Amino acid sequence: MSKALSSACLAFLICLGGSAWAKPKIAVLGLEVVPGPTGAVDPEATQVARDLTKELRQRVQSAVSPYVIAPNSSKELTDEKLLMSCDNEAVSCMVVIGVGLAADMLLYGHVERKGDVYRVSLKLLDVKAKSIQAGGDEMPVGGSVTGVSKRIYVKLIGDLPSPGGTLVVKARSQTGVELTRGAVMVDEERKGTLASGKLTLTGIAEGRHTVAIEAGGYQRFEAPVTVRSGEQVSLDARLLEKVAPPAPEQNTLAWKISLGASLGLTVAGAGFAAYSYFVKVNGQLEPSNLKIVGEVHSSISSDDCSKDYNTILKDSNPKIMSFNDSAFRSACTWKQRTYLGYIVGGVGLLGAVTSLIMLSRDTDPSEQPTTGTRSKKPDIAFVPMWMPDGGGASFSVRW
Repeated sequence: MSKALSSACLAFLICLGGSAWAKPKIAVLGLEVVPGPTGAVDPEATQVARDLTKELRQRVQSAVSPYVIAPNSSKELTDEKLLMSCDNEAVSCMVVIGVGLAADMLLYGHVERKGDVYRVSLKLLDVKAKSIQAGGDEMPVGGSVTGVSKRIYVKLIGDLPSPGGTLVVKARSQTGVELTRGAVMVDEERKGTLASGKLTLTGIAEGRHTVAIEAGGYQRFEAPVTVRSGEQVSLDARLLEKVAPPAPEQNTLAWKISLGASLGLTVAGAGFAAYSYFVKVNGQLEPSNLKIVGEVHSSISSDDCSKDYNTILKDSNPKIMSFNDSAFRSACTWKQRTYLGYIVGGVGLLGAVTSLIMLSRDTDPSEQPTTGTRSKKPDIAFVPMWMPDGGGASFSVRW
């Protein structure tokens, strides 16, 4: 009997102690978004409310939090008010919601956009005492919710001990092979070396950090990680192998085509100019075509093309009495066409020179000379030559 009584007393003490030592339960309701002036709800504000709710729930679940999350309490403030027929957030109504969620404490609030900032208003309700503690903060549009959630948490619940968080870094190759080597850096500070593809870091300060991994033969890996005090976060990294970039191919085909076309244009222009001058101009100025009547040795040249028939007769010396003006004008016409041939040939020559210069340039990095090897010779080679009595140049083309 005495033994049974002792066992009963021990069980009672254990139950009583467990109840005394248990952390109070808290329910964090999803934050409500206040509609804008037009009555519409801002989608970005809705996302901010979701992110803040997630952050707050994670903080109260931390090992160093004075609360534990109430079971099945991941509810929305809007839904709970509708379910309990609450027209507002009066204490009496919110207490009913807290009791329904089996929570000792109830955290809820709103997010409202005001210009370029979001205003966050939260309330912490003690369900049994029916007392409310309010807190608020602001964050710029596009800012991080981590800082806001921490500041409001500290205002309403109190600052948490900061033992730091744990970061587990795992690194594998692209094919899934664990890396047996590699340096791990947090915010560019070396923290350790991978062992069997893994490194566990403790005491990492709460907040956002940049983790980098450098391993021989692999590209540098870098990724952001958010660490919270008393929690463990993992980072699974996949490192890509370094691949030598393919050597760019020198685009000589286009310049070779340009060279051929330019040379053809040069030959065509020069040939047309030669034909115009030597065949058509000189041919029309032959005595048999001009049929000059006058003193012996009388002649007419293409230099007289600027003069009319009578002026030529007047200025001629020896004296010319008459000539075939139609043949003479034909020669002058072909003389003008000779200039067209010169222009076409000049354009072709300019294009050929440009093409030769581009082909002679060695712009391919893969063809640069290395130790113990000769550099590749260009397809086009210019060799200037200087001699006592003159100068020039020679070039060779390897097609």
